[in-house]
Amino acid sequence: MFLSRILRPDGRRALALRQGSEAALVQGEDDLATLSNRAADEGNPLEDLLLRRGLDEPVDIAGLLAQGRVLCPLPCERVVLMPAGPGEAEEVPVLPPGKALSVPVSAALEGGAALVMVAGGAGPVPLGWVQTQGVTDGVRGRWLSCGPELCLALPEGPGLGHARLFSDSTRIAEFPIPGAEGPHRLPDLQPRPPGTIVLYRAARWMLRPRRDHDGATVETRIAGLGLPLQNPITAGTGAEMRRSA
Repeated sequence: MFLSRILRPDGRRALALRQGSEAALVQGEDDLATLSNRAADEGNPLEDLLLRRGLDEPVDIAGLLAQGRVLCPLPCERVVLMPAGPGEAEEVPVLPPGKALSVPVSAALEGGAALVMVAGGAGPVPLGWVQTQGVTDGVRGRWLSCGPELCLALPEGPGLGHARLFSDSTRIAEFPIPGAEGPHRLPDLQPRPPGTIVLYRAARWMLRPRRDHDGATVETRIAGLGLPLQNPITAGTGAEMRRSA
């Protein structure tokens, strides 16, 4: 089952659940942050809390995504990113799905799959899996785009996938993403305040941009994680995109 956050035509936000080709709104207001905190406090799956509220009118998630009405599926605008290997946890801002990634000189494109967890009084609680894309820049830091869906079922790990760059339906580059094993243990989130959202990166790709990537779209598609994540690429302000070595 997959969770999305959407904008209604009247500007209100709502939650939507999708299973297979059918999707419907979740009854009640968009209070995913509150629900995530409750899931962490109770130690219950987020999916159970959402289904208790009941489902409402059907929606077309893919159509809403094309209209730019799908928001980041996470309940906050900043998350803590835990690298797959050793390293410090880093708090990063998160962009909505489909928003252009501004790639300046010396930056790197990156993406993959991450396990989403929320810190709670009883310890970290897994919320689901999400696909990610982002930019790492030595000057401006790092930011991510997540979504457009949060996979609420918790498999052992996401399946095989691929990343690709395309422009006007023409493929510029494509490369595989190896399957990721499930985490052997949940990271220690006790030092984090309750309600903190953490992404534990499980599968990753990285790419140095080239000049001909300006105006292209980067896509991450991983088996089992729902709709692919696509973001346009734009050259950083006042700088050309660097050619690959």
